[in-house]
Amino acid sequence: MNRRRLWTLIVVVVVLALGAGLVVDGGDDTHGGGDQVGQPLLVGLTDALTDLSTIELRSRADTVTLIRTGDEWLVAERGGYPVNFESLVGLLDTLSEATIVEKKTARSVYHARLGVADPVEEDSQAIVVSLSASDESSTWSLVVGESSTGGSGGSYVRMENDPQVWLASKSIQIDEDPTSWINTTITNVDSDDVIQVEIVRVDGESLIVRRDDGEENLVVDDVPDGRELRYATVANELARSLTNIRMTDVRPVSGEPWTDANQATYQLVDGTSVVVQARKEGEEHWLRLDRGETALASWEYKVTSYTYEDFAKGIEDLLKPLPSEDNETEDAA
Repeated sequence: MNRRRLWTLIVVVVVLALGAGLVVDGGDDTHGGGDQVGQPLLVGLTDALTDLSTIELRSRADTVTLIRTGDEWLVAERGGYPVNFESLVGLLDTLSEATIVEKKTARSVYHARLGVADPVEEDSQAIVVSLSASDESSTWSLVVGESSTGGSGGSYVRMENDPQVWLASKSIQIDEDPTSWINTTITNVDSDDVIQVEIVRVDGESLIVRRDDGEENLVVDDVPDGRELRYATVANELARSLTNIRMTDVRPVSGEPWTDANQATYQLVDGTSVVVQARKEGEEHWLRLDRGETALASWEYKVTSYTYEDFAKGIEDLLKPLPSEDNETEDAA
């Protein structure tokens, strides 16, 4: 390698190193501030946790607003459906425990590289977390960016309207999709508690399975002559339909009756019942549930097609298929 090429390579390396230093160490504008290292990321949040009233999570693509009503937290974008409490506690624990590890750049030109560019900017990946106390005496607004690839494993953050970037001690993982903040389990009934299932389909076909006293397996009423069940315990599948039903989205009940829905009624061992209506809306599948509880019946639940089919079964779904015409011809020959 000749001397000119060597010096050229050295210059390139130095320039790249300086450029990296501006992002990682921030250059001269980030030196100092040592008095804040080790301090809480959101000062005063720990003492105000019980007074919080609103949490907003905002990105370029979406916004989710969590609102406190009494002792309950609700998702505003889903009509006030209850928040998944474990997710909320996880977020607040992370934010309240996070401390400042290191001061980074204050130059906004480098914000995008660290993922803390304002969400109004094109291609911004940042999420702004805004928290407010009930009396509005305390508010925090944090821009959360990329996770550090270094050993600390924390996140790059800055306070909104402040260009100074910090490395936080915690990796702050946030999903701004409203559906990620709801408890997706609709209801959960043990199959052993189901003693009878009756399904009336949209086409008028009805199916009844029941559990006789002392019997472990459910039996199918009115099996057609000459037909056989797929297997002896096939009816038990219907009793498992209420076990851990999960949704993919939710909306407040419309109030209009569903006249084009399948209806499944489950009689339980304690004398109560659960009524499920299952309806198709284009490519989507929705449920209504009534278990004598206002809270459960106040919503309509979007589910997968697989879940929907559990409440739309007919007698043919439980029987062995009829021989095909080809098989009948071969048998006759």
